[in-house]
Amino acid sequence: MADWLERVMTLKARVKARPETTIPEMQWLNEKDWLDAAKDNPLANDDDFRRAGSRLRGTAENKFTQKASPALQRYLKANNGKFPTDTGLLLPYFEPPLDPTILQSWVVKPDKEVPRLQFGGDWVIT
Repeated sequence: MADWLERVMTLKARVKARPETTIPEMQWLNEKDWLDAAKDNPLANDDDFRRAGSRLRGTAENKFTQKASPALQRYLKANNGKFPTDTGLLLPYFEPPLDPTILQSWVVKPDKEVPRLQFGGDWVIT
């Protein structure tokens, strides 16, 4: 357990020293997220750190989608079911309010431009 906690501290220090590897959504990471990223990862080389960083970013993006989904539903309700043409239009629908810089990395695209995902609609936020 002590080794695992040490890896978390090492990972946090590495991320702090390399802010270019972060995304704004990482502000929502909790201790469990950091523990999960360091679990079963020796953090012995750059590839290990890249894998851990990728896991942290993926977790943070999932946390964003959990916040964005209700905001999108509120937007759709207020706009007769019309999908937003820009993610910035969702800003007033986040509860609690969201830092607008987070939405800058997210875009609205036709679903056919994101073929891996099958949501059943004509548009996706990615």
